[in-house]
Amino acid sequence: MSERERDGVRKLVVERGGRLLMTQTVTWEKGREFGESFSVDDRDGEFLGEFGTDFVPSEKNSPAGIEFWAFGGKDTNAHGVLFIAPGLREVFVKPASVKKVFEAAPGLMYRLSAATFDIDLEIKEVACREGVIERLVVECQASADLGKA
Repeated sequence: MSERERDGVRKLVVERGGRLLMTQTVTWEKGREFGESFSVDDRDGEFLGEFGTDFVPSEKNSPAGIEFWAFGGKDTNAHGVLFIAPGLREVFVKPASVKKVFEAAPGLMYRLSAATFDIDLEIKEVACREGVIERLVVECQASADLGKA
């Protein structure tokens, strides 16, 4: 993705009348087998929802993929995206919340939308070996459309 395309995605938040709520960098490293979640609040401290991560195991219980999910408002169903190790050959179970699956690659960007906010994800760094994600660094920016929040 070109720098111009990246700038376009970032400007989309402002064009939609949205406002940046938070930026969080999430780092996964080999050996970590638990997820984490983050509260998304508006500027007045009102809870809008939550986003988080979890690993999706391969047959060897190694992280073959990392799921990013979000939910907000009265919609308690999580919406997710799955980043998998490039060239993945093992079979794994895709979580029900996952709507899209992408091979993890630096520069890949994806917008994950919940009912009350959006999360813009950008892969900054990825290291994989033999179908296992050893390190994944993703910048996450939560924003709210004035019509949603």
